[in-house]
Amino acid sequence: MGQPYVRLVQLPDSVEPQTAFVTEYPGRRTLALITDARNQLYAIGSGNYSLTRVGIPSWNPRTESLTIIGNLFDNAIEASVRLPEEQRIIRVYM
Repeated sequence: MGQPYVRLVQLPDSVEPQTAFVTEYPGRRTLALITDARNQLYAIGSGNYSLTRVGIPSWNPRTESLTIIGNLFDNAIEASVRLPEEQRIIRVYM
């Protein structure tokens, strides 16, 4: 494991951060979630630390709960395209 560090994230003038939630997902595609003064939710991506607005209505973390559930099917497809075509296989059991 590496050492924790803090890096400046450039935000648009329209985003006034209020709350930050550091994520520790194994894939590390998302480093953190933040809310702004208008209760909009944003994700900070790894690599270039890009800010992406999450497509949900406004959310107030002080008064509302939120559960984020990943889409395993999309993750499986994304992972499989990295393999040579003859090794790609996705099985769905119901």
